[in-house]
Amino acid sequence: MSPQQSQFQLQPMTYEDIQEVMVIETNVQSQPWSSGIFKDCIRVGYSCWVCKENNDQLVGYLIQSIAAEEMHILNVCIHPHWQRRNLGTLLVQHAETIALKEKVRSSFLEVRQSNLPAIRLYQKEGYKKIGIRKDYYPITNGREDAIVMSKNHSR
Repeated sequence: MSPQQSQFQLQPMTYEDIQEVMVIETNVQSQPWSSGIFKDCIRVGYSCWVCKENNDQLVGYLIQSIAAEEMHILNVCIHPHWQRRNLGTLLVQHAETIALKEKVRSSFLEVRQSNLPAIRLYQKEGYKKIGIRKDYYPITNGREDAIVMSKNHSR
């Protein structure tokens, strides 16, 4: 962890965090998840993490599911004020650490084809494009394709 990142702590997401999560989600995502989706993710036992500055201000979060030796990154989001500080990388690397402890063999995710910063982050972390999901994401005037990415974990 870089000195800059040391001011940030990763903690399991709680129901009490959801109000702050929703502030970020609605400001960043064009089609945000509802608070009910986040509550369901916690309730069913997905691995849900928040990134807080000095254990106080929530600046980002990640939701991942792990099953059948696979990890799926479902949602990663950083508050606009805190973007481009490697916090997305911090969260993705944390997700992979958890996945490896769970003996995951492969990781998967979908990313909007227009989200070039996220695509670069995932490529830097070793994810490769394996396909396209046509019209996967809703947008204001239609639908947008998702790039499907995967990473294999050697043992």
